[in-house]
Amino acid sequence: MKNESQNRYADIVFPVPVNQAYTYIIPTDLIEDVSLGVRVLAPFGARKMVGFIVGLKQESDYPELKKIEQILDPTPLFTPAVLAMSKWVAEYYLCGWGEVLKAALPAGIHLFSEKIVRLLHPDPHTLYLELSKRAPVQAEIIRLLKEPRVISLKKLIEQVTSNNPYSSIKALRQQRVIRIELNLPKPQVSPKFIDWVTLDKSIDLKKVQDIIEEMRESAPSQAACLERIREYEPEGVSRRDLVRMTTVHHSAIKALQEKKLVQIEQREIIRDYYSSQPLSPPPDIQLNQDQKLALYSIIQNLDRETFGSFLLHGVTGSGKTQVYIEAIHHVIKKGKSAIVLVPEISLTPQMVYRFRSHFGKQVAVFHSRMSPGERYDSWRQTWEGKHKIVIGPRSAIFAPLQYLGLIIVDEEHEHSYKQYDMAPRYNARDLAIVRANLSKASIVLGSATPSVESFFNAMAEKYTLLRMPKRIDDIPMPSIELVDMKREPKIIGRKEPIMLSRRLREKIDEKLAFGEQVILLQNRRGFAPIFKCQDCDYKAECLYCKITLTFHRAGHYLKCHYCGYTRKAPSQCPQCHGTQIYLKGIGTQRVEEELYQLFPGIKVIRMDQDTTRGRMAHDRLLNQFGKGEHQILLGTQMVAKGLDFPNVTLVGVISADTGLFFPDFRAGERTFQLLTQVAGRAGRKTKQGHVIIQSYATDHYSLQFAKTHDYEKFFKTEIHDRRQLSYPPFSRIINILFKGPDELKIEQAALKFRQFFDKIEGCKILGPAPAHLEKIQGNYRWQILFMTLKQRDSGGEQIKALIRQALSTFRKKHRTRDIQMIIDVDPISIL
Repeated sequence: MKNESQNRYADIVFPVPVNQAYTYIIPTDLIEDVSLGVRVLAPFGARKMVGFIVGLKQESDYPELKKIEQILDPTPLFTPAVLAMSKWVAEYYLCGWGEVLKAALPAGIHLFSEKIVRLLHPDPHTLYLELSKRAPVQAEIIRLLKEPRVISLKKLIEQVTSNNPYSSIKALRQQRVIRIELNLPKPQVSPKFIDWVTLDKSIDLKKVQDIIEEMRESAPSQAACLERIREYEPEGVSRRDLVRMTTVHHSAIKALQEKKLVQIEQREIIRDYYSSQPLSPPPDIQLNQDQKLALYSIIQNLDRETFGSFLLHGVTGSGKTQVYIEAIHHVIKKGKSAIVLVPEISLTPQMVYRFRSHFGKQVAVFHSRMSPGERYDSWRQTWEGKHKIVIGPRSAIFAPLQYLGLIIVDEEHEHSYKQYDMAPRYNARDLAIVRANLSKASIVLGSATPSVESFFNAMAEKYTLLRMPKRIDDIPMPSIELVDMKREPKIIGRKEPIMLSRRLREKIDEKLAFGEQVILLQNRRGFAPIFKCQDCDYKAECLYCKITLTFHRAGHYLKCHYCGYTRKAPSQCPQCHGTQIYLKGIGTQRVEEELYQLFPGIKVIRMDQDTTRGRMAHDRLLNQFGKGEHQILLGTQMVAKGLDFPNVTLVGVISADTGLFFPDFRAGERTFQLLTQVAGRAGRKTKQGHVIIQSYATDHYSLQFAKTHDYEKFFKTEIHDRRQLSYPPFSRIINILFKGPDELKIEQAALKFRQFFDKIEGCKILGPAPAHLEKIQGNYRWQILFMTLKQRDSGGEQIKALIRQALSTFRKKHRTRDIQMIIDVDPISIL
């Protein structure tokens, strides 16, 4: 809706870490184009920035306001619900509103002004020679500008060898040799257009064949083109495909255009990651009693058109996805739309195919393996109302869908729903509840292993609990066996760790003999996580992180999995020059090597970050395994979720202890969830599934309850411990992390910030102290943990107000240029 003429001022937020709106004057000639939710170009400090209009008003008390320079969008980019939700995110997660709105849009469409340096002198070569003797730094700047004549200020400073080029740049500006300007580059992504060739409208179709025959001898290439174009009438064909099919030069097509036999126009093409995926009608599936009861409860709320939240607790293979699909069918019939959130790791071709076979082109898919152009087209078509269903990972919660009726959060326990590496550090599961509430929509949280917090909310009747305790068609749950690796006999003369127990080797042999398939989980990539000298105890460590380097056999190199630092693995110890190098620990590469030694002739497919980097690599590997081209699928946690292969009857967990003893209160929960999820990959059809879990801590309650598929007993044990220690869901945690290159400055900053907080009733403050991972990517890390009891501060508003106040005062009093302060509300990990 366009702005009324009396609104002369706009409140604008920018993508900066400040939760504040700035008021600007709306110029008279832009008043009719201003709306809530559009992007604008406006001066911000010494630069121009793109901001978002979040408020319109008739009056302002601020004197000397600046003016909006340009409106960038003809219509709002955000629905009212997304605007309201983004404001909630900024307030709850203590970040900038503009940062949230930026995150809600596809990467690549954002515009940021940059300073550029333009060379004005007419004879730069002469000037360079003149300055070389008396002002070498100025001469170097002229040399760098001589060819392009225009370069970004940032790039220029990076290329100048002087440590302080600013004074030389200033001198050249004063001499009017160069000029510094503000430039707004084009967005990185935009609609894609290609040349499209059709027969000219003036041509008589009956005469086309005669024209072709006449041209066969005098212009055979043109005749071949015209013949092929006629085959594609009336739709036409792209110029690129036409050249490929006829192998003629572009000049032949141009000649046909000049003769007015064909016309060439620009047509937009929609980039679709899954365009090559063939679709067939979905099978006719009859719901069982548990599915019907769950669906009935959801549909009742959908028909009421009020907010309602459900926790669908169904074992692996119980048919939760089919319940989602039937509920979405109901929503679409009512003229509404739906969002399906899926963890990135579970967003497999199988999942996409299943939804698209039901809903066809109504489905838009977002995920990180898509190109920026593909993501942009999916988002834009959704924004234009061409899609009714959006499937994607956490960022899909911002999808610009109108008339939202249903949100599904599949595998709601997954920690990947939490954004932790950049602001806004939101949890998409929690945002889904907020958006559903704002939209008066229904929300279904589904999982075989619900998060402790969600199941606690269901027990407190905040969510309606829906149970699906059996697999479809009464297929039995897989039998689970725990193997105590402490009792596994050592092999004389063998230095390498035992990776496969006798029991697991026997079962793999058995399954392979029957022509069945096996999935093996080892949640650690590389060959060995520790490269150690046995003579002097030297360990290869990252130069930039306080962490050991992982040895990779392929390529014989050492790599840091936190910052990416890589170097060649030495053949002898760099410290004592000894040759007794010990590779400690087990990664997926090491397991793969062992499998080939134990089972000669088998085909193993390994899935981890090292093998799935390429475009479509993840999909291609799963497709190969699904076709039976490989007998064993080995991988990290990406093989534990979203896979349904009927021929898989054995799942083996190489080491269940990988994350079990992390110094994190959620370690036991994560282990239980991972083991239960990967176990669910076995025996999903008519064949009985079997699972073998190897561990040195088989008596741990997480493993014991995973063995018996008993989530509720696990929950009771876990919730008892958390109640005793006041961990979530009985408290809220806010982690404030200080990081920077100077360890002493970081420690001092954390200590000074802590002084702003006296004893707070109902709040426990831990630290400041070094983080468990003390140094990452060249930055030292200290943290302060705030734990507030929900009984005293249910929403965390009191402690957040104190933190906001402390942040404001701290930044005014102390210089924080070399210090990053990261605020993480409800952190998933405190490492």
